[in-house]
Amino acid sequence: MPDDDWRSTNLANWNERVAFHAASGNYRVEQIATDPDVISGVVDFDRQLVGDATGKRAGVAARWYFGDLYDAPQVIGDETFDLVYTGVGAIGWLPDIRGWAQVVGHFVAPGGSFFIRECHPVLSALDYDDPDRLSIIFPYFETAEPTVFDEDGTYVDRDASFEHNRTVEWIHGLAETIQALLDAGLVLDDVGEHTFTDWQPFDRFQKIDERYGHWALPEDIRSHLPTMFHLKMHRPA
Repeated sequence: MPDDDWRSTNLANWNERVAFHAASGNYRVEQIATDPDVISGVVDFDRQLVGDATGKRAGVAARWYFGDLYDAPQVIGDETFDLVYTGVGAIGWLPDIRGWAQVVGHFVAPGGSFFIRECHPVLSALDYDDPDRLSIIFPYFETAEPTVFDEDGTYVDRDASFEHNRTVEWIHGLAETIQALLDAGLVLDDVGEHTFTDWQPFDRFQKIDERYGHWALPEDIRSHLPTMFHLKMHRPA
């Protein structure tokens, strides 16, 4: 699939859902914008490993860049950072995990850290149309050709209706992701696999935590598969 096709297809899908997501109580946009002590449940949970992130949001000096992820070193330049953080739901939109890891490595300063918590590739590979069986039907490892979905709704509200419903996505194996970051010069400090998610992938997932907004499979099968993973890494000083 040509680069312009998958980019424009995904952008149309994302852009149509922005206002819907911002209006949802799941994102708490108004709270976060007006109260410097409020942070998202995702960051609130991650700061147990990343460190205190309170106040690192609206109201602090920041620069915003717009560009393709793979072009970030050219767009931003050679500046490096003490912490590089990849939010949940990012790398599945990217065709080349090694290229992404090289960008990450470019921006981590000597002595600096990198952190990611992301959807586990096992969860991404499941057949969501038959969740009772928990069957893997999509490639676990990165492939040249993407998986194309055509689905209405959004993770905020799976019953919502939109016009642009096609998405183009890739799965990257956990070892592929770790090795790509090691090859980019980072050192692995901590890795974990989890049995919760930050959203409800399908109906069998139950809300288990209000503070962080976590969902999980019923307890009797919760240990059957990983649903998220995290990596904490650093670049030697």
